[in-house]
Amino acid sequence: MLGAIEARNGDVRLTHFVSQPIAALLARLALLPRRAHPREELVELLWPGVALDVGRNRLRNAIASLRRLLEPPGVGAGSVLVADRQSVQFAPQACRCDALEFESAVRAGDLAQARALYRGELMPGFYEDWVMEARQRLAVLRERVADADDLLLPPRSQAAPQSTAEVAPKAPADRSAAWLPAPPTLPSWLTTFFGRAAERAQLAALVAAHRLVIIGGPGGCGKTRLAVEVARAASGFDCVAFVALADCTDAGQCVAQLRVALQLPAPASATEPLEQVVVALAGQRPLLLLDNFEQLVHSGAVAVVEALLARVPSLHLLVTSRRVLGLPGEREFMLAPLPSPELHGSVEQTACNECVTLFVDRARSVRPDFQVTARNHESLAALCRALVGLPLAIELAASRSRAFSPSDMHAALAQRFSLLARGEARSGRGGARHDSLRGAIDWSWQLLEPRERRLLCALSVFRGGWTALGAQAVCDEPQARELLESLTADSLLRSEPDNAGAMRFTMLEMIREYVRRQLDGQLSDADARLLRQRHRAHFLAQGLALGQRCQAAARDDVPNFVEALQLAVDDDEPGLALALAVALRGEWDQHGMPVQVRGLMKRALAGHPLLDAGFESLLVQAHLVLRAALLVAGESEAAQTHVTQALALAGTRPGPRAAALLGHARQLWERSRAGAQARPLLDEALLLARREHETETEAGVVATLATVAFHEDDQPDQAIALFGQAQLLYESAGLEHLAHRMLFPVANCHAKKHRYEPALALLAECERRFIASGHVAALPELANV
Repeated sequence: MLGAIEARNGDVRLTHFVSQPIAALLARLALLPRRAHPREELVELLWPGVALDVGRNRLRNAIASLRRLLEPPGVGAGSVLVADRQSVQFAPQACRCDALEFESAVRAGDLAQARALYRGELMPGFYEDWVMEARQRLAVLRERVADADDLLLPPRSQAAPQSTAEVAPKAPADRSAAWLPAPPTLPSWLTTFFGRAAERAQLAALVAAHRLVIIGGPGGCGKTRLAVEVARAASGFDCVAFVALADCTDAGQCVAQLRVALQLPAPASATEPLEQVVVALAGQRPLLLLDNFEQLVHSGAVAVVEALLARVPSLHLLVTSRRVLGLPGEREFMLAPLPSPELHGSVEQTACNECVTLFVDRARSVRPDFQVTARNHESLAALCRALVGLPLAIELAASRSRAFSPSDMHAALAQRFSLLARGEARSGRGGARHDSLRGAIDWSWQLLEPRERRLLCALSVFRGGWTALGAQAVCDEPQARELLESLTADSLLRSEPDNAGAMRFTMLEMIREYVRRQLDGQLSDADARLLRQRHRAHFLAQGLALGQRCQAAARDDVPNFVEALQLAVDDDEPGLALALAVALRGEWDQHGMPVQVRGLMKRALAGHPLLDAGFESLLVQAHLVLRAALLVAGESEAAQTHVTQALALAGTRPGPRAAALLGHARQLWERSRAGAQARPLLDEALLLARREHETETEAGVVATLATVAFHEDDQPDQAIALFGQAQLLYESAGLEHLAHRMLFPVANCHAKKHRYEPALALLAECERRFIASGHVAALPELANV
């Protein structure tokens, strides 16, 4: 583990693992081989902040993966790894670790052996606290070995350097004062981060000393990955959060993403979203990583950054952007491509180059035996130089190593670059870098089969990723799974498990941009329209099937739902758009309705004269869903307008009228606490809902009556009974997430009567259910109670 994490058994070497957490698990077990590691401790070390049940499942999969590597066929099960339901450890005498042997050599005074064992820092590329502590301690020992004349090993009876076996995970920081249910997490990758040691050190110093640091540079040069590594290793900050801005186009969306990254609940009606962010950050020393800001520089979002820095004096911002923001005091750090190797250097010089190191690591993912040799080192150096040191281009080329040699790849790129040389003269320095990246993508494109190209073009219709089933349905490709696997192997797509455990695919935005330009040559206008229609129909069906049953897996497809709404509105299908928006009201209720969706619903409702007769019930529901979203957004006047329209459309039809009356009553209560005015509306709505067997509406009426009884009538026991009725009604309607919410006000009622034990028990159950259902927005309010 000194210099790199690898496992050896005779002539077999394991240098690549399925994921970084699996490598970290192996290292943790090897550093403490005699210890039985509790599973909960390993979960917290490897996936800090993740829900325990999710972490246990990930750990179970990681142990299984590690066992397959360490106990191949012919090796007895349990002869290397010993695992039970509580703990995991190495079997006795099953493992030797160079880090432990290095410590033993130092203590024994065997300096030659210690020097031979220390081949580099412990676990390079890992920056978890427990790794950094052990790495620092071993580095101090190495310095003492290097200066042998001053080396003084204390006797065993005195304080000796702490052994690796004594390294324990740091206790989690006290989060009781935080506004978040759990610290925001940074993105993680399965691949190892290489090089950039000098850049990491410079950026770390800049971030510590300055409040606004901009990482600039061409697309594909690794700005985001470097920024995340710097943020992960940063110290002295109370909160470090990643804010993804790639899909944002204006200041409002920028603020919305800030709220998402900080896991803030929906703001009160009188609270501006930016004000909520300021209040949340106040009193702390936060570091926010704003990623992909360039498209927002001229949209007014710079004023948001300026306001945050002015109003939160302790805030530090690390921004990745291809454009500077132009604010006083900003520090720009231009990230250059990786240094290219010398064309005619030695094998050793070529192998040590960062571009080549990155290429070799990624190539070994498809060809484990790939290495730098006397035969290929010059062509490999030429290839990396042709790729101008851009990490994305290098990874794309390396993915072809299964079938092509470096000289083959260089020949293919050299032909393409002969055309780009003329473009370089016209477009200038910045354009040349983009041309180089486009050349790498274009080369990968040229090697694709026609069906792969067609599918890749079709996949560009998705937003935020997709599953194999989604690709098969939308792209009308029976062999979608095989082609997705091929495209993923070519590094044109990325894949990782989603919240439900299914494999989810994504496409890098630079590749999407390239592919969209190829669309006309691959799909006719009629095919492109059919593609849009299939995407819209697929996610409409998904949304209608989901209904109000909010599921974690649905969160991943929210961008696709929004895209389907957009397509329906653009194609003059307001009924389909409204049906999807209404079907997803559970999602909007739990996580908030995006501004774009509110705008699309308004457009669809404005186009409702295009609908045939018989759509009145849908229109009533749409007005009421939009009313709730507008009220949360602080637009109470607009919300009232939609209540009025819902009542007018409902007319005397019992079901729609009951729903409209409930919406009107909620508007009165939520806006002005007018319980006396709301009660007769609720009484009529309850009568109609029961007569029409509208269970969801009936449950909503009963819950609202309970709220009025508690807050206005000061009748907590009556409210408890009503909330209980509402819970049963929601459960009978299959709306578990709404049924769960009834427990929270019941806990308040018990607290009002000083019955604290049942109140605390209910709050604990609420917390458990909210976390399980992903309804984290309610957790801060619950914690306050």
